[in-house]
Amino acid sequence: AWFKARFNCTGAFAGYMTQSSYGIYIVHYLVIASLGYMMKYYTSLAPWMMYVILFFAVMVLSPLIYEIIRRIPFVRWCVLGIKKKKS
Repeated sequence: AWFKARFNCTGAFAGYMTQSSYGIYIVHYLVIASLGYMMKYYTSLAPWMMYVILFFAVMVLSPLIYEIIRRIPFVRWCVLGIKKKKS
C-alpha cells in the first residue's frame, strides 16, 4: 500500500514513452538492420562489440529518427499511420 501511494505517478519520461513507444518500436528495426548489416560486411569487429554498438545506437537513434519522422506529415502517415500531429 505504501509503494502504491508513494510511487503511483507518471513522470515526463513515462508520459513520452506512453505516446511514442509504438513509433520507436517501428523505427528501431531500421537502425538494427542497417547498422548491423554495415558492421557485419564492412568491419572486422568482434560479434560482442557489434552487439554493444548496436545497443547504444538503437537507444540513441531510434527516438531521434522517430522524432524526425513524426514531424513530416506524409512520411508520418506512411511509416507510422498517424494522420494528424498530436499536441
